[in-house]
Amino acid sequence: MRPALLALLASVSATASADDFPVSVDTADHKVVVEQVLTGLSIPWGIAFLPDGKALVTERPGSVSLVDLAAGTRVELKGVPGVAAENQGGMLDVQIAPSYATDGWVYLCYSIKGMQGLTTRISRHKLVGSELTDKQVLFTAEPFMKTVHHFGCRLQFDGKGHVFFGIGDRQERHMAQKLTSDNGKMHRINEDGTIPADNPFKNADGKPTSIWSYGHRNPQGVAFQPGTGELFVTEHGPRGGDEVNIIRRGENFGWPVITYGREYHGPSIGEGTHKDGMLQPAFQWTPSIGPSGLVFYSGPAFPKWNGNLLAGGMALTYVSRLTVDGDQVEEVEKLFEGRGWRIRDVEQGPDGNVYLLTDNGWLLRVRPE
Repeated sequence: MRPALLALLASVSATASADDFPVSVDTADHKVVVEQVLTGLSIPWGIAFLPDGKALVTERPGSVSLVDLAAGTRVELKGVPGVAAENQGGMLDVQIAPSYATDGWVYLCYSIKGMQGLTTRISRHKLVGSELTDKQVLFTAEPFMKTVHHFGCRLQFDGKGHVFFGIGDRQERHMAQKLTSDNGKMHRINEDGTIPADNPFKNADGKPTSIWSYGHRNPQGVAFQPGTGELFVTEHGPRGGDEVNIIRRGENFGWPVITYGREYHGPSIGEGTHKDGMLQPAFQWTPSIGPSGLVFYSGPAFPKWNGNLLAGGMALTYVSRLTVDGDQVEEVEKLFEGRGWRIRDVEQGPDGNVYLLTDNGWLLRVRPE
């Protein structure tokens, strides 16, 4: 690792560990308190809230824990599928089915290893006590790749029987424009893993594929807008050009032909920022914030945030608060900036509070003071 990067990581770690929780923070509209629910997690990646007030939390090295949010305790689940925890791969997102109260399905997204390399897989399981059972594999991205980056993968249900998720380009950029590859795409499958007949693209045999949109680099946040049902996605650009995209059926979002980012060593990428037939982002960050989890806030705890997008930032370590007006998206506040919290996921709990997962192993609760 380069010395400059080591120094930066040391600085971030020192900043993060210096906080004496709970932390009182003045935001533009609300005075909030940030408190620790859990510490000691290993690169926590995703959180899903259960009807009984507990939550499931994934850790990238391969575990899934059942967390008591009130007591601040956790139990690692048995029956968790094996993962390929290499570089950006491992145990990624977790969500529960909209019908969880009656069928108990828990959905997981993670990377696996095969003879030809690594890929992203989605499976669902029943949660019985502290064990996952009845595993069903729903989706395995093709092709497997030797690279260890850009796996995606956030899961989101549309409430109409479908699951949406993104798969990154796996650092093989041309894959994002190839409709014969699952990489660099947003996908839509039925909750049982079958392919909806009205998906926009078909394979060589004339059968529908899971691809919903293409030309994506590495989608990391997925959220449906309440009321409209519009699908908003954040994705990583290269050096600059992180994006908020409003996903439209069958559309091409341009990567790597168009982008607002540049190569890490400086030169431009592709053909510029615009091209006919390729959609523009609704918003883009330059410099990159490293966007991660994404949620539309819609709760009583912070009424002035209702309808706003909250996007975690890993590179610039803040939560981006964005307003949405139709297709217009604007960043209006950088929450918790300067604290060095590398924020991996942002979710709204059933209590209306906001929960954050940080790469240094914290589960944080943001509540009104």
